[in-house]
Amino acid sequence: MEHRGGGGVVEVEPFIVTPFIDGDSLDVALREFGPANMADALPRLRMLADAMDAAAAVGVAHGSLHLRDIVVSVDDTVLTGMGVAAVLERVGVRPPVRRPYCAPEVALGHGISPAADQYALAAIAHEWLSGRRLAGSGAAGFQVPAVSDAGAEALHAVFARAMSEAPE
Repeated sequence: MEHRGGGGVVEVEPFIVTPFIDGDSLDVALREFGPANMADALPRLRMLADAMDAAAAVGVAHGSLHLRDIVVSVDDTVLTGMGVAAVLERVGVRPPVRRPYCAPEVALGHGISPAADQYALAAIAHEWLSGRRLAGSGAAGFQVPAVSDAGAEALHAVFARAMSEAPE
């Protein structure tokens, strides 16, 4: 049977064991290769969103999603760190605020949620597609990559909803 990871505590130091993932974190890939084209990024983003939806369906949120939690290679995209922020919260440690990916409600200390993960994934998608971090909170700093006018409107609507400052 393949070992899929685990964790524990040695003395007072927590640790996590994960399988080796061949690839680079998304921040490294963006620095090295620049923004992705839509045809490459959209299937990867869909896979990440599906994984996060499946986790949310069983009550698990990432809670602190960042470019470093996504590992990419030519053929694969892997999401890491699911559930770690919730464990930190349960033991009284506030998960890190990782701007500009952190939803406003998490930054204010209201706890993690699937809605906050959606916000973070939208901020990451923006950076992945445009090569630029969001300039402000919410969809205010969103700049769509070069697409048709109709495509730009549709993208802006999706990002405005995903990055709304109201999690509901």
